[in-house]
Amino acid sequence: MIAVMAGAFRPADNGRMAHDADVLHVAGVLVRVTTPARCAALAAMPGVEIHAADAGGQRVVVTLESTSADGLRQLHESVARLPGVVGADLVCHLTDHAG
Repeated sequence: MIAVMAGAFRPADNGRMAHDADVLHVAGVLVRVTTPARCAALAAMPGVEIHAADAGGQRVVVTLESTSADGLRQLHESVARLPGVVGADLVCHLTDHAG
């Protein structure tokens, strides 16, 4: 698994990394599902967009979007725990700064 992170992070008071309020976190994820019908649950999730699927509809390319790295992690975990999801492999993680 390869993750690419680009962004301006600064230490937070609690020792964790803080994020700038104007940063959008975007992740590319390859999701494997048991049946193509499971894609509807993916598409209904806020912050998830389906971009492509293989001919059988069981491998799906999605992007996840959140305003924080932790929110993106939680969204990724939610996708991975959906019934019928066999795997949700992170392909890349990018940040975009507003302005």
